[in-house]
Amino acid sequence: VFIELMKPVMARDETADPGAAAAKAATQQALCAALDNGLRLLHPFMPFVTEELWQRLPKTPEQASIPSIMLAPYPTAQQGWSQPELDSRYEQAQAVVAAIRKLRSDYSLTRQRPTACVACSSAARAEVIQALAADIACLSTSAEVLLLEADAPAPPYSSVAIVDDVVTVHMLLKGILDPALELAKLEKKQAEAQGRVEAILKRMGLPSYADKTPAAVQAEDAGKLAKAESEAAAAGQHMEE
Repeated sequence: VFIELMKPVMARDETADPGAAAAKAATQQALCAALDNGLRLLHPFMPFVTEELWQRLPKTPEQASIPSIMLAPYPTAQQGWSQPELDSRYEQAQAVVAAIRKLRSDYSLTRQRPTACVACSSAARAEVIQALAADIACLSTSAEVLLLEADAPAPPYSSVAIVDDVVTVHMLLKGILDPALELAKLEKKQAEAQGRVEAILKRMGLPSYADKTPAAVQAEDAGKLAKAESEAAAAGQHMEE
């Protein structure tokens, strides 16, 4: 993920962007630190290749006197490096990236970079997506990622993917795909979602379900049902449009 995200940074024009040089240097330092620690972590399990790669890394003054990765100190946890909140924000962003990539795969998009629009019913999730929109666009090969206003209608000529019960992704396909092909895909998607709805309702309707099914499983089934119903409804709405 970091290597993909650093590409736009390293492509910045230093002559036109005053902050480009500093951003590039910081990015290179972060990459070097990650590689250094990663190679030292792997060395006990992959000694030869990690030694060869480590020798090629730029060295800090402290590392310059260490002749081999075998003699370098083994990495230890650093207080302050763990950031659970940041991890959670990127997990939310990665879920959106995965949905966009799935749509690109469904439509066999390789060189095209359509715009992705994200609808979100949670203000907290919307703030995360807005803050990381550029990263999401980079990782999903999108022209840009736009956050739709609350209760805004779905964009015309767009495909849809349900991320979860509060986030939906719309990929703008006008001028990229044949509408007839999109309609056929939506019909298939709606049928698959409706099939999951019926299967879950059938399982939940069994006489022994309420008494013998663990509460955690019932909660998981309820989540799956809500997502399948959302997918079926979204597909139907796009077919009408």
